[in-house]
Amino acid sequence: MKTAGCKFNIDVRPPKDYVHPNGIRGIKSIEFGTKKHFVQVIRELCDDEGLHLYIGEGVRNLEFEYEESVNVDTISIN
Repeated sequence: MKTAGCKFNIDVRPPKDYVHPNGIRGIKSIEFGTKKHFVQVIRELCDDEGLHLYIGEGVRNLEFEYEESVNVDTISIN
């Protein structure tokens, strides 16, 4: 069976030393909600120390890593 030509990018990280135009270098920490039966699978597949899972939906307590010249902020998403 032939696919429609879509390719999924498994290398989702930006190039090394990439800085977004607003000064963000990366995500320092994020709480991500998912279903209970996915928690163990995600933990086994992802070793990112900044990813914190909870049972629920959505993203909360997102903390960005900025260039040294910019203050670090935490954003709470409810």
